[in-house]
Amino acid sequence: MRSFEIAWGAITGSKQKMTKRTGGDDVDLSGVLPQRRETVRRRIAALEEYDGLPCRTAGELTRLSEPLGLSPPSFYRLWRSWRTLRDPAALQGATAARGLRDPVDDRAYVRDLLATMPEGGSVEAQVLEVERSATAEGVALRSRSALRRLVREIHAEHTPPPLAGSPAGTIGLDVVPIEIAVSEAGVTTLPLAAVLLHPRTSSVLSVHLSLGEPSPAMIAAALARWLDGLPTDGGGTRISAALIPSARDEEWRTLWNILGRYGLERGGPDGVRMPAGAVVADSLGRQILGFDVRPRMAHRPAEARRPLTRSTRLGGPIPLAEAQAALNERIDAQAGPPMYLPEARVLASALRNFEGSTRR
Repeated sequence: MRSFEIAWGAITGSKQKMTKRTGGDDVDLSGVLPQRRETVRRRIAALEEYDGLPCRTAGELTRLSEPLGLSPPSFYRLWRSWRTLRDPAALQGATAARGLRDPVDDRAYVRDLLATMPEGGSVEAQVLEVERSATAEGVALRSRSALRRLVREIHAEHTPPPLAGSPAGTIGLDVVPIEIAVSEAGVTTLPLAAVLLHPRTSSVLSVHLSLGEPSPAMIAAALARWLDGLPTDGGGTRISAALIPSARDEEWRTLWNILGRYGLERGGPDGVRMPAGAVVADSLGRQILGFDVRPRMAHRPAEARRPLTRSTRLGGPIPLAEAQAALNERIDAQAGPPMYLPEARVLASALRNFEGSTRR
């Protein structure tokens, strides 16, 4: 986010000027409700003064906006609208009918406001400022909880994922429920997705769906499936490490030993039980291939992993195999980073043997 001085200083050098000045007293207010005309007239006078300044500083912006009861970001947005449209009825809040906005416009509106706010402010303070500006302008926005999510999403657009700095040879594996309504044996549930990803590029390399519970066997199955088609020499980066959340028990230690024998250094969070979703959250955020994930449901049995709606983006409920095919199509449409492992086939075989030995 930029400070006021940077935001308004950038405007100072703009060569775009209003083609004609109109004082607040000689504009046509016929399209403005009578009870709003005096307010609009005062706004236009202030906007004209701001536009004519040789240097539009943050101090001048504050001086002109405060008497109108507007925040500096709100005043700036009105100024941009006025110099483009030059229509008093089009100023925000000029008529009672204005205010309903499309959700896509909400994002642009909030992004513009955030760009004018000082760095380091809390999300809650920014949401309150957005609400105050929208109220002053007569703009109807989303609920406060929806605005919080939107502000966080906009921040995330400019913030690299926590694992983006991982070495190029690092892969990540995780298990997390994915919001696809699946029906198996008469039960509608969310499947678990064993996700193989490349943290540095936030690429999804493979997804394997199942209805079980998070386990080292599930991780082994997903990795073995991908290794079957992985090149064994040249043409990219050699795999050297794997980030996998795990539990502290013997089966997980056995899996780490297998990976270590073939040159894969293991990393990632661990706990009394697998902290499912941790690597996905730090690499991909809240979605996999366009589908929301539900990490808090990871350790629930299948019958308790209920979809938020029975009709998801793929329709539904649908068979598990159909959901898997849909995800495979999305992965095939992406170009993942070139990688290889000389021992890919041997490691895949070792992982399948491990998977078979841990089935109950």
